[in-house]
Amino acid sequence: MATATDVQILAGLETTGRDIGHVLASGKELIHHRHSQVPIDSEKKLEAFSTVRSASPVDDEQYPTESEKQTLRKVAGPVSWSGYMLCFIEAANNASYYGVTGVFANFIQRPLPSGGNGWGAPPKGTQESAGALGLGLQTAQALTVLFTFLAYCTPLLGGYLADTKLGRYKACWCGIIIGFFSHVLLVIAAIPSVITEGHAIAPFILGLISLGFASGFIKPTIAPMIADQSTVKRAYVKTLKSGEMVIVDPNATIERMLLLYYWASNLGDFFSIATSYAEKIVGYWLA
Repeated sequence: MATATDVQILAGLETTGRDIGHVLASGKELIHHRHSQVPIDSEKKLEAFSTVRSASPVDDEQYPTESEKQTLRKVAGPVSWSGYMLCFIEAANNASYYGVTGVFANFIQRPLPSGGNGWGAPPKGTQESAGALGLGLQTAQALTVLFTFLAYCTPLLGGYLADTKLGRYKACWCGIIIGFFSHVLLVIAAIPSVITEGHAIAPFILGLISLGFASGFIKPTIAPMIADQSTVKRAYVKTLKSGEMVIVDPNATIERMLLLYYWASNLGDFFSIATSYAEKIVGYWLA
């Protein structure tokens, strides 16, 4: 039954098609206003206090509620194979840097040992040191410091190019390729005929400089790329085999991956022990 307000609205309008549409729209607003059971503020409050979890795309698990975030233990998710491969690249990069740094001084400073195998190794059973170029202590220190300077400063250039021009993936590959050819040059510099004829210094310096730039492309790209390989993009609730409910947290996952990164980095540092024995027993081509 129409109310007095409805009668007043109808009385003030002409009976055209447009007026009828206006009447119907006004009537709908009145009906919605009078018969609405839940106020808007109440609906917002219900949504705010809702504890229903939304579905997660990961293994049909559920996203955690606010109460679960406060009470459940946070664990790391699985590490992808690409993350392990990047850790291996970092280990190889550090093995390359510390491996050659440990043998550069003797290679530059000391001459070829008499009675050795010609590759820089001293005679077996002696306490002599390995050597090759015989350029003295000052030259050895200058070139070693130059290599260290390049390895620590070129990441500024490599990081800039990775972020603005090449991208991290291409920059990392550039570093790997440059590093490969750098070691080829260093092996050429350790060939006995090249050393005895006095031509070893040129490929050695080229290899030293290019290896410093290779480290500059690899160092600033590996850690961000490892963090990008995280398999957990949003926290979700998971039930372990023990029955415990835990939250698989993206931050904990990235933390685990970076711990693996630093573990691999430190593992590569120990490679200098192997190269020190290699120069003394076999020669510089292996070291």
